[in-house]
Amino acid sequence: MAEPRLIVSVTTGGQTAEALARTLSAVRPASNLAADLLLVGPSAAAVRDAVVWACGTVLNEAPAGAPHLSIGAGVSLSPFALGFVSAALTQADDQRVGAISLTRPADRRPGEPFLPLQDGSDVFYASTPPGPASLSLGAGRGDATLFPRAPVATRPGHGLAVGMDRAARDWRVVSLDQSLAVYDAGLELTPEAMRRAAPHLPDLDFAVDLFGDRADVTAPYLLSSRPCSAPLATWGLELTPLEANIALNRPGQVFSLGPTSSFATLDQMQRLHLRQHLNRHFDMGAFVGQFLGPFGRLVGRKA
Repeated sequence: MAEPRLIVSVTTGGQTAEALARTLSAVRPASNLAADLLLVGPSAAAVRDAVVWACGTVLNEAPAGAPHLSIGAGVSLSPFALGFVSAALTQADDQRVGAISLTRPADRRPGEPFLPLQDGSDVFYASTPPGPASLSLGAGRGDATLFPRAPVATRPGHGLAVGMDRAARDWRVVSLDQSLAVYDAGLELTPEAMRRAAPHLPDLDFAVDLFGDRADVTAPYLLSSRPCSAPLATWGLELTPLEANIALNRPGQVFSLGPTSSFATLDQMQRLHLRQHLNRHFDMGAFVGQFLGPFGRLVGRKA
């Protein structure tokens, strides 16, 4: 059986032709996947003359019907990007999965960094746009995008993670029905994934609203950070991401499960508390303290 073949369609621009040619020349072939290169854009000819593409053929035009891995202008690829694509294509038969992304989704909003729930795999799913480096699996499919936890492409300065995976690995790709990290368009965990992550939850029809700002609630029950007057169960705020507190059944009064009608609006102080918790790994005081701490100890010894 012939190995799968796709077109890596790269839009030039956003970086010099020399830099793009170096990046593309470093991309390594993936097992069980042939990939031809198609260059488009203002500096396509210059990149074509300089690139050494080891994964297939450099094309002048794409054959009809071939699947395209679209790489936008200014995007850099990891040398091992095609290894991820090859592993992710094992989920292509699931019609609910519409695309494979090589980047990470943008944060929900400024001050709310996104961190997917750990489940032992190297991927997660989200019903968000796949971004500027992605493979569409075809029309008429679902809206779930398969993302790598460690990005294999990046576009600095556009809200994407700048760091990306720089080593070969055996990608651990789980299905949509196995993953604990399946998110909706608002980057809230889906109720199905929440039940898998937290099997102790009661068997109720609930919506997930851990950020406290969901406006489209139709389910009779809600799992939320909003104040609740009739909670059936509550959890605290100790862990990141937010859903880990429910999954690991942390005690407290920050998150509640109860009838949707029993929830009030989340006030600004409560929202600020959530944001401060989400950003605790990026606390500037702790960051500066890493450098000032040794200096302080040195001064203390001299004194």
